[in-house]
Amino acid sequence: MLWWKKLKKSTSESEKEFSDRFKEAGVTWKDKFAMIIAAFITLFIPATLILVGMVLLVMWMFGAL
Repeated sequence: MLWWKKLKKSTSESEKEFSDRFKEAGVTWKDKFAMIIAAFITLFIPATLILVGMVLLVMWMFGAL
């Protein structure tokens, strides 16, 4: 777990700086909603499809289909 040691822990100062930059950029609720939808499309849906495909493959291999 060498990579675990390289992770930087978040401090309250860095969180405040991030939120200040977020507000300074003028991000509206529509932009936030678009970011959430984009993350859903690019992460959740492909991961779900891969998982379903693997399950179907294993079921086919063991004769369940």
